[in-house]
Amino acid sequence: MAEHRFFQISPQGVLQPKQSVEEALHIASGGKYAWLDFRNPSPEDLKPLIELLEIHPLSIEDCLDDIQIPKIDNFRLPDPP
Repeated sequence: MAEHRFFQISPQGVLQPKQSVEEALHIASGGKYAWLDFRNPSPEDLKPLIELLEIHPLSIEDCLDDIQIPKIDNFRLPDPP
């Protein structure tokens, strides 16, 4: 079963829950951080991240591959509209 949670992380490390991935990413711009917690996501659950984070679709595919070696990719957040 899929479960998703989204947070803004303050510079002091305090997690503040947000209602959507868009809200977490928008608020996180300007020196703050976002934590996007997807549990058992489907490809459709992760598809919006391609545009929101301006990442390559293969990065999303890697997230769904059980054989993929764990890694960290640093992505710059796009400027808010």
